[in-house]
Formats: sequence, C-alpha cells, structure tokens
Amino acid sequence: MASINVLVIYQLNNPQINSIRRKYLQEVRFELVKPLTSQEHIPRAIKLKTRLLLGLQEYPQAQNMPRRDGKGWCDFCFRARDRSTRKQCDKCNRRVCPDHQSIVYPNCDDNMIE
Repeated sequence: MASINVLVIYQLNNPQINSIRRKYLQEVRFELVKPLTSQEHIPRAIKLKTRLLLGLQEYPQAQNMPRRDGKGWCDFCFRARDRSTRKQCDKCNRRVCPDHQSIVYPNCDDNMIE
C-alpha cells in the first residue's frame, strides 16, 4: 500500500512525464476511490478532500435533502469539532452551527448568487 502512495505522490509532483500506462493507472485509481466518497464510515474530512481531488460535486443536490426537524450535527464541522444545532440553511436544508452561519438580508442574497 505504501508503494502505491509513493507512486501517486511522485506522479503528482512530476506531471511532465506522460505515458499511456500512467494515464490508465490514474483512471483506475480514481474509479476505485469514487465509491468510497459516498460511504458513511469514511471521515467527512477525507471524503471532502477526495471529492475535490476527483472533481466531483462537493455536496449532494438540495432537492435530495428533505427538511429535518429537531436537533442534529452541523454538516460543515469536522469530526473533532462536531457541534449540535437546530438551525438549517433555507436553500439546501443542511444543519449549520453558529460558527458556520452568516446573516444575509434576503434582497442582498439574490444579488450575491449572480
């Protein structure tokens, strides 16, 4: 396993060296890692970094997430700092602790999206 990690680091540090085998191995690595980004037992920090590396969408679509009632954990805190909260984002329905909240006037919010 360590040799694979060393190979990945070497290839990321030396992108000028191209080969068909190298491109194939890179595609295989990405395809093997993709399913891991949706598994629940993987720490959130690792999933986020992996999704960014693979160029995948960072979070699921808002339509797939129903409004949740009651208390829950902040969706943006890392595991070591998990904080409970009752507040949610009005657009994506993700739970948000006070550290990740921001107050935006509704008229200004529409202008910020554009």
